[in-house]
Amino acid sequence: MIGFTEAQVLAWITPLLWPFLRALALLSSLPLLGTRTVPMRVRIGLAALVALAAQASLPPMPQVPLDSMAAFMLVLQQLLIG
Repeated sequence: MIGFTEAQVLAWITPLLWPFLRALALLSSLPLLGTRTVPMRVRIGLAALVALAAQASLPPMPQVPLDSMAAFMLVLQQLLIG
């Protein structure tokens, strides 16, 4: 049986989660991509692609438990920056 600890899952998710949220906020606010004519799946896919491509050039992301107030504040920060 394969098992994962919470620390391992956070180590896999957080390098992509914070840049993904920032890219998704940016793509949703752009004039051409933020309209209703572009489906949300396309915006989510583009944001995932941007986050995956940018991951190699980003500094290490903080590993914050996703159910904490610090994670909520990080989500707000990423959405405001994006």
